[in-house]
Amino acid sequence: MSARVRDADSGGSSQCLRQRVWLADPIKASTGAAIAEFKDQGLHIILLTGDNEKTAISVARNVGIEDVKADVMPQNIFTCDFYNEKDILSL
Repeated sequence: MSARVRDADSGGSSQCLRQRVWLADPIKASTGAAIAEFKDQGLHIILLTGDNEKTAISVARNVGIEDVKADVMPQNIFTCDFYNEKDILSL
């Protein structure tokens, strides 16, 4: 994406290139194994995140999580439809 910007000093215009940069936290190598171990113990694992759905699904697939809830705001964590008093929630 590029945009023309006015150069205040010269009265002319110049080209300015705007770039998008995506940053991601690396997933620890041991995460997939830990998720598998929790599942073997009968726990239902949910990826609960404020990230957008596309990103959340990608992360979940990489670590073996099937249930994803994306775009969750911090103030809404305990009001989500899947949460109940018996659930264990780790943030």
